[in-house]
Amino acid sequence: MLLTVSALALAAMDPEHMHGHSPQLGKLTFETTCSPAAHALFHQGVAWLHSFEYQRAEQSFSEAAAADPRCGIADWGVAMSYYHPLWDGPTADELEKGKSAIETAKAAGAKSQRERDYVAALDVFYRDFDRLDLKTRAFAYSDAMGKLHERYPRDDEAAVFYALSLIAAGKMDGDPAFARQKQAGTILSQVLAKKPGPPRRRAFPDPRLRLPRSGRAGPARRASIREHRSGFGACAAHAIAHLYAARPVGGGDQLQPSFRGVRDRL
Repeated sequence: MLLTVSALALAAMDPEHMHGHSPQLGKLTFETTCSPAAHALFHQGVAWLHSFEYQRAEQSFSEAAAADPRCGIADWGVAMSYYHPLWDGPTADELEKGKSAIETAKAAGAKSQRERDYVAALDVFYRDFDRLDLKTRAFAYSDAMGKLHERYPRDDEAAVFYALSLIAAGKMDGDPAFARQKQAGTILSQVLAKKPGPPRRRAFPDPRLRLPRSGRAGPARRASIREHRSGFGACAAHAIAHLYAARPVGGGDQLQPSFRGVRDRL
């Protein structure tokens, strides 16, 4: 079974960002035109997205929207929390909620073109979901994120979300060369290279990883899993477990350089 794992908390992990017994969240930079209170909650929501904690992300984004009703990008975050690109497609209920949130984001508006571009890109995914299939919408969203990434090349969050969309599209395109996944790996590696501090709590995609037939990791890998799972949410920890339990197709350490370098630094 081929595995693809997304970037987890790409920003440098900050020990001070603890929330009670919650997992450690990353420090990230996502400029908004929202009020200071809404901006802080929005940042928390994005960090939860990177950890696959979608319910917590939705809660943070909803609180941000309540703190500043004109913070349209917060409603974009709510809509993002209903789209899980590496998991199953959204349910009918999630699609309705996501579309409602993106419509609210459009109505609330945004003071910056960049925020409006984020909203417009996600609108492509939810728009016409009743007549277009998941693959068509996922590819269209990825194309829109690619244009956003080109427009804002210094925006690391745009790069990360574009890479994630490439992985999702790559799962559907049947390309034996894994071109989209490799492109995602290159983008994520470039973002990681700019981040200071130890990147030990991140997992990246490798389209050539396959679970062993036993589905179990050896004692050394189990110890590594325990170490790297500490401080993470359950979903992020699960993805890391997959990465450590997996091995390249055909045996040996034959990963693509962009993926191998990231994995070895976990």
